[in-house]
Amino acid sequence: MGAAQSVNYPGEQSSNTIDNNLPIINLRETPMPTFQFDSAITGPNALQLQRALATKKNIVKSHFNALRKKLETALKLHLLFDNYENKNSVIIIDLDKKLVNQQKELKELKESNHKIKQLIEFDKDNIDQTSSTKKTIKYMTLGLSISLLVIIILILIKKGIINKFKPPTTPEF
Repeated sequence: MGAAQSVNYPGEQSSNTIDNNLPIINLRETPMPTFQFDSAITGPNALQLQRALATKKNIVKSHFNALRKKLETALKLHLLFDNYENKNSVIIIDLDKKLVNQQKELKELKESNHKIKQLIEFDKDNIDQTSSTKKTIKYMTLGLSISLLVIIILILIKKGIINKFKPPTTPEF
């Protein structure tokens, strides 16, 4: 679809309408006064000649004005297309640069996220290992304290210290 067919802006004419409105510039068909060359051009012949020349001049002038308008419209359309093409190429280059930059940023973000996940996993493993170590130490401490208490009680029983604190048994009669 051509520019003349797609949109007609106010104040501008389509190139098709200018083609249809061009005046006919056939100067040979315009009547010219007849006069003799050996006599001086004066009187009615001069007036008739001036009118014929003015008519031809108006036809040529209107034809060239219409051609000038057509040329201006064609130039505007060419500049409009050229501007769109240039601007679009610049926009495409900018978008390509932006895409490359965003891909770099995305890659850096993925790498930093991966590093953070590794650090979190490492810390989680350390915390789990530390908590399991703490639990082991706690159970060992509890077991050792209980075994120490049992050993102390056995030593006291062996020495006979614990028997002294027993209530005396009543003798049987």
